[in-house]
Amino acid sequence: MKRKPIPIMIDSGAFSAWTRKKVINLDDYIGFLHTVLKDDPTIEYINLDVIGDGRASYQNWKTMREAGLNPLPVYHVITDIKWLKRYLRQTDYIGIGAIAKMYTSERTLALDRIWEDYLIDKNRMPIAKIHGMGITSFPLVKRYPWYSIDSTAWLKAGMYGKIFLPHRQAGVWVYNKRPFAITFSTRSPARSVKNKHIETMGPIQRQILLDYLKFTGYEYGTSRWVEGKEEVVTPGVSNMWSYRCFLNALFFSKYLESLEWPRPFLIKRPKGLLQ
Repeated sequence: MKRKPIPIMIDSGAFSAWTRKKVINLDDYIGFLHTVLKDDPTIEYINLDVIGDGRASYQNWKTMREAGLNPLPVYHVITDIKWLKRYLRQTDYIGIGAIAKMYTSERTLALDRIWEDYLIDKNRMPIAKIHGMGITSFPLVKRYPWYSIDSTAWLKAGMYGKIFLPHRQAGVWVYNKRPFAITFSTRSPARSVKNKHIETMGPIQRQILLDYLKFTGYEYGTSRWVEGKEEVVTPGVSNMWSYRCFLNALFFSKYLESLEWPRPFLIKRPKGLLQ
């Protein structure tokens, strides 16, 4: 398979800044985006939102639009629903955020309510393109009809020696199922778990992995050890974390693509739950 460019979306860094009690200058962010977009106008980018402050987030979005930009607005589930309604009246592409720190059960309840009450029509189809901020759980990705998502799972997994391997059925790679997570790190506890580490894979499973790498255009890679240090002979996913990260990003892109859009939101909230 010939490698295809992976779509790029620029995050403002608002969540990271909020957790570290830092401030991002809006004018600097606007200037940065104008510079980047000169080289690639297809890049998507997110509004400089203010965590927990719907009014300030909305004002930043308006300011950026007045500066000639078209950022993705972000509605935080912890703010008044009026801000989501306001975005829905003015744009067809909206991010849903402030859920990364929630437990899975809390996120599910919050997202079920928002999708059920505001984001679908009478046929249960999405009324706008919705971006899931910080969505890393495969069940949550599959549960809702997201148009796009972002996550650091692809990056963290790659940096810690792991790739996501899709299922293969009748010779076809299947991306709409939870993937196998294969680890390469020699220090990983997965070395003792069958089929979870490259060293514990059987010959059939290992060949499937090699076939997938060939399909995606990536090499396995070879190394040699000199005085306890690894020296890369042939770069590949086994010895280059950047290769693993790109391969994982490709998987997530294919995973979301396989779920198709638009599709209906089929989960109905049980009666009796708090509104």
